[in-house]
Amino acid sequence: MVFKDINVLDELLKEESKLSEIDPIKAAQEILNDDLAIEHRIEKDIRDGHHFKSQPKKSSHLRLSEEAIRNICIKYRLRFLDSTLFAGEIPKEAIMKVKHLEKELGTELRSFKIIAPASRFSLKDSTKDPILVAKTNSGDYLYIHKWGNDMEWYQKLINFPFSNIQNLALSSIALALLITLLIPISVTPEFYNRTAALMIMHKAMIFCAVTGLIFSASLALGIVFSKDFSDDVWNDKYFN
Repeated sequence: MVFKDINVLDELLKEESKLSEIDPIKAAQEILNDDLAIEHRIEKDIRDGHHFKSQPKKSSHLRLSEEAIRNICIKYRLRFLDSTLFAGEIPKEAIMKVKHLEKELGTELRSFKIIAPASRFSLKDSTKDPILVAKTNSGDYLYIHKWGNDMEWYQKLINFPFSNIQNLALSSIALALLITLLIPISVTPEFYNRTAALMIMHKAMIFCAVTGLIFSASLALGIVFSKDFSDDVWNDKYFN
């Protein structure tokens, strides 16, 4: 299949893998910082007479960083919101997975969140695929369950201009360039056909004018229809 539908979990794993590429200097600094934090914590516990609290059992289950979640939500115009805002039903399978994880980890999971398109937080019958996660004490998120349908293969292309203002500018430039190249020479005023330099100048003027028009019109329509960039609303509970 040339165009494959998008599995959001697969995209999250790819993003997590990219973010996990080791920078030797950064890794060494993190180890040093962790060691110092542990030493300070032990010193404080000894000084204050605190008892060590039992910790949840370690687990090899998939964990996702907030940065990876944020990047994928922006790329595919998804939301990352509290599960209480989810409009649909949480499947029984997800409930059973939470129960199993709590038993395995030896602790109750809290702060459930869902990764899904905005429609899944306003329409109960939407079929776009959501992902249920739970926040851990370390600040990352424990993957629990995914259900629903995959996103269509073209979602990344469609949502690219709406990710942020830089992508909107790039999209405007690309579309304007295509339009400029498609304008036939027959409609070019005779004056600009005299030399190659004049022809290039004419094309450049059209390109700049079309780019500005597309960019301005896109911003204006976004304001009129209250559509913000994904960069600003990926974790916003308001659904416009």
